[in-house]
Amino acid sequence: MEWPARPPRRPCASLIRIAVIGTAESNHPQGEQLARREPGEKGHENYRKLFFRENKLVGVLMIGSPKGRKKLVEIVKSQQLIETAAEREALFTLK
Repeated sequence: MEWPARPPRRPCASLIRIAVIGTAESNHPQGEQLARREPGEKGHENYRKLFFRENKLVGVLMIGSPKGRKKLVEIVKSQQLIETAAEREALFTLK
């Protein structure tokens, strides 16, 4: 008995980077979330979801480029107040 030929395996063209920082609860009754999907490098997309509670950034979900991750970790750890909509939007552009 001869086994059918297997097609050659192709190496993965790109890796998907996923990072979760802090508490990323979408069903918390006192929590708020903001999400953005943006074009990334080499035709890929980046997705960011920020989780807030009591005007503090408590969690982040990042899919795609990790740019800005270190600064977001610092903000989550320090429990810095993020009170205005402009401050929250600015978190999406951290590099």
